[in-house]
Amino acid sequence: MRSLHLLAALGSLAIGMLGAGTAAADCSDMSSPFGPAPAAAKRLMTERDFLEMRDIGDPLAPMYGFAPRLAVSPDGTRVAFSLVREDLQTNAYCLAVYVSPLRAGAVPRPVDQGGTFRVAMAPLRGHLARNGSMTATIPVWSPDGTRIAFLRSDKGVTQAWVARADGSKSEAVTHSPDDVLAVAWTKDGRTLLVATRPGVRAEQQAIDREADTGWHYDDRVFASYSLRPLVRADQPMLVSAIDPATGEARAADAAEQAALPANFGSTDPAPPEARASDGRKAWTERKDGGRLTPFVLTVSDAAGKRKICSARWCDGGIYGLWWDPAGQALYVQRREGWAREITAFYRWIPGAQTPQRIFATEDVVRDCVWAERGFACTRENATTPRHIVLIDRDSGRSTTIFDPNPGFASIAFGSVQRLRAKSELGLESWADLVLPPQYQPGTKLPMVIVQYKSQGFLRGGIGDEYPVYLFAQRGFAVLSVERPGFPSEALADAKNVIEVDTANFKQWADRRNVLSALLAEIDMAIATGAVDERRIGITGVSDGAMTARFAMLNSHRFAAAVVSSCCYDPTSVMSVNGPAFADFMQSIGFPKATQPNIDFWKDFSFAVSGARTNTPLLMLLSDHEAASAFESIEALREYGKPVDAYIYPDESHIKWQPLHKRSVAERAIDWMVFWLEGQEDPDPAKAAQYQRWRALRALRQAG
Repeated sequence: MRSLHLLAALGSLAIGMLGAGTAAADCSDMSSPFGPAPAAAKRLMTERDFLEMRDIGDPLAPMYGFAPRLAVSPDGTRVAFSLVREDLQTNAYCLAVYVSPLRAGAVPRPVDQGGTFRVAMAPLRGHLARNGSMTATIPVWSPDGTRIAFLRSDKGVTQAWVARADGSKSEAVTHSPDDVLAVAWTKDGRTLLVATRPGVRAEQQAIDREADTGWHYDDRVFASYSLRPLVRADQPMLVSAIDPATGEARAADAAEQAALPANFGSTDPAPPEARASDGRKAWTERKDGGRLTPFVLTVSDAAGKRKICSARWCDGGIYGLWWDPAGQALYVQRREGWAREITAFYRWIPGAQTPQRIFATEDVVRDCVWAERGFACTRENATTPRHIVLIDRDSGRSTTIFDPNPGFASIAFGSVQRLRAKSELGLESWADLVLPPQYQPGTKLPMVIVQYKSQGFLRGGIGDEYPVYLFAQRGFAVLSVERPGFPSEALADAKNVIEVDTANFKQWADRRNVLSALLAEIDMAIATGAVDERRIGITGVSDGAMTARFAMLNSHRFAAAVVSSCCYDPTSVMSVNGPAFADFMQSIGFPKATQPNIDFWKDFSFAVSGARTNTPLLMLLSDHEAASAFESIEALREYGKPVDAYIYPDESHIKWQPLHKRSVAERAIDWMVFWLEGQEDPDPAKAAQYQRWRALRALRQAG
């Protein structure tokens, strides 16, 4: 009974309306006040707690270098932000935009509520593809502080909206047939500038017409994602000027376009830059102009004379720069310490050798914006979800301004212990060992590994599919892993992405690098006395899934595995992902489909080496990526290995639908409980699932 369960027909071209359920979601809890307040008695986390927590900006794990999700008013006294919450009942999302005074105890005021999930479009070999993650709604203040502009999607199209900061009115000011990608105000506040890419719609229409005579199979086609050709990612941006009062639109003139932020309309991270009122500048640039060399701090005076900061603290890890109003002191936000686990703020007078460190924490502090009395930032740690704080620029004191999930203070979290290790290449990594709230010292628990970032509040790893605390409450120890850096980081003179990826994939260097750090962290977890070394499971999405597969073939430490994306095999990697992907893979050293190199593949391909693993494997795949897994699935079946797979419809690299995320989390827990504890959920609806899994267990025992 080794079957593949299709939840939808693979290759469906229907995308559907993102975030649209069968009924309107009840989003009443998105308005103030934000209850419930903390209770006196501690309680366990529920599935609904995990899936329906309110997130500031987006539910993604913390990522540094991107635009702040907070916006501070021109007078520095208020902060605007958005909240998002999944809704399981309708398989949709609740979204809203708020304004709050920057003082402790302030109650945020909703200025807009509604809209649908805006899925991120990411470049894929020069083309645009949905990756399943959410595009955060980031408000933009008008110069006079009375209005807020933002992007909102309704009925499948994103428009520019303007809300009054007092909450009295909110309305769409564009009615574009194309998605609005960015919004900004002119300096006088009379005009709104919006960016679109009309070429995307035009190319989609051309692809529609091409369908009448057949789509040509070329670099536009990524068959594992969709048989429909993708549109090019290099579509030119059109900037329009909108009168927010009338909605009248015209082409933005040269002066307006020149005043736009450098990364206007871009989704790429922007390097930090600061300009003082007297013309002084501060920015970061690659040391010696290399592609992978560290970013170093550089300043210039009003005349443009440059000076590179040569002190050690200026070398790498800088994510925020601000001049004080007088233009004398430069404030620097920096990540430092072991694997950059510490966030610190410095105050530096250019020319001085030693800066003043005014703040440091292992918490994740990001999204920071200059405010009247400090820095408005988001802050989170392993057991505290994202919230807004104000960090005093003199004392470094952090004051909570707004917590969207006050009820989490009542949840009983188990202990969290940070384990630090190095990979075989000497690259730093860490893992957070989470024990159940009810853990009894001396007890050896089965352990589940969650990958591949362990920063901020411990949710479910990258993709949020494997919930750390729900596993822990079920009686597992959980090792939440922050992977080490890449082997290519040693290539200071790397000229392009091909050289970088060639170094990472040569003899599977990066996979060996990550696995070596992971095995060291596993040994450290076992040494605590809380982990049973015979009952260790591993999970993974994307890079984490690659680590899980490599670990299954090159280690005997894992008694069960669950992955959400799969696989690289000799034939499928060069066929189901289209010619552009095949050409790129060959350029970084992968063998051609017609010239399979068994020695190259033996340490990574299930099709080649699946016989040497006996780890039960569950694949929880999106329909847009499932075809890449079929060669591995069939090979494992033919090798007589325990493998099971599910496919979730209308999903991309990251699953966005709340019901699917719940299903993945529940099924992953069931799988680990079955293989690591030998137990089954008595729910009659799961009878067929366990019938299959018992057959797989018998197959494994027979082998």
